[in-house]
Amino acid sequence: MRVAKQKDVYLFELQKGAKMIEDCCTDNEFKQYLDDMLGGINLFAFKSMVLGCTHFIHKKQVFASFGLPVYDNAKKVADDLKKSLEQRGLAKKHGPKGSVTFALTDNSEVQFKKYIGFFNKL
Repeated sequence: MRVAKQKDVYLFELQKGAKMIEDCCTDNEFKQYLDDMLGGINLFAFKSMVLGCTHFIHKKQVFASFGLPVYDNAKKVADDLKKSLEQRGLAKKHGPKGSVTFALTDNSEVQFKKYIGFFNKL
């Protein structure tokens, strides 16, 4: 794992984390991954965690299990998306609810079920 320090901020690269979440890992599996990745680090030296990847919001409770306050960027991402849609004239205040269409490159039933399972958890 690559760790970079910038002033009083440490960046921990969790390379497999997003993929695990996309593959619908359990909280226990994700906790084990974090234990393995962060096991040698004294987390009591830190004041908080900030989740830099939007995937990690789905496992925020697992990060919180380490006993530190956890902050995410969900509101910032949503606000930026809203602003971008408004600037392009694509934001709608009212109207019918939208729909979701899945288009998978490999067209396998396994992949389809994986993404449906992930979507249903939202």
